[in-house]
Amino acid sequence: MSPNMRKLWDSATIALAAGAVGAVLVRLARPTRPAAMLPGDRSITVVGTGKASMPPDQARIQIGVRATAPKAQDATRQGAEAMTNVINLLKERGVAANHIQTGYFSITPEYDHRGGAPKRTGHTAVNTVNVTLTDLHTIGSVLDAVVGAGGDLITINNIQLAAGDPQVAQDEARRNALRDARRQAELIAQEMGVTLGAPLAIQPTGGHMPIPQPRMMAARMAAMPAETPIEAGEMEVAVSIDVMFAIA
Repeated sequence: MSPNMRKLWDSATIALAAGAVGAVLVRLARPTRPAAMLPGDRSITVVGTGKASMPPDQARIQIGVRATAPKAQDATRQGAEAMTNVINLLKERGVAANHIQTGYFSITPEYDHRGGAPKRTGHTAVNTVNVTLTDLHTIGSVLDAVVGAGGDLITINNIQLAAGDPQVAQDEARRNALRDARRQAELIAQEMGVTLGAPLAIQPTGGHMPIPQPRMMAARMAAMPAETPIEAGEMEVAVSIDVMFAIA
């Protein structure tokens, strides 16, 4: 190859390489947009939030008995007697059978780990039932009666106040979230001097219905001097919804 031809070849190679680099740089510099934000689309996206309150209408309570004795049979018998008294008491107080459900049962050995090798000292029987009360005004008196029925073996592990049908409050929270989304979009459109159009996309992004924190209780007495106070309060439902509006 002659010197002139080599120069032409080298120049063409450099130009081709430069063109390739330029193409890569242009591609890297080209912004990427989601489909909803392609050039030509005009929209406003807002997040509406809504809340609604409702009173709880039921209480879910975990009631148990715990019996310890030198022999497993004795621990089981003592626990069974105490739990039978509790269940009978609940039914006498008007709690439906389908609102009483066994949640846990166990028999475990107990050991004394002092002084070297563990030494078995007895067995512990635990039996719990999950109870649903639909009359919140009677919770305190029912709990007091349960303590009397179970005696020193009774344990009341937690109480959760809940709503049997939260749908009404959830729907109201959604309506409030949609109203809030439109309010925000109208404000933005007005301030930016554009006309707000119809919704292009609606996407629920989250919802939350807090459950009152369990109230840990341990009953170790045959009777209480006064009825146990239980306050129902209110529950709040929160919803958030993403809404994209067209603008002109």
